[in-house]
Amino acid sequence: MLVHTGWAHWYLTAEPGPRAAVRAERRATGFVQSRDFVAWCWDHRIALLATDTFAVEVLAGPAS
Repeated sequence: MLVHTGWAHWYLTAEPGPRAAVRAERRATGFVQSRDFVAWCWDHRIALLATDTFAVEVLAGPAS
């Protein structure tokens, strides 16, 4: 399964300030890491999962 989020396009066309903030905070869109998600992939026979982000899993920013 290939998931197109638009994140890569945004990142490549964003101004340097917002790009630097995302890089510094190591944030990214993605899928929650859970057994439910893994079970859903198994049940739907998903053998491969890829996205247009630098990680498939969600990367939340640092705790405030």
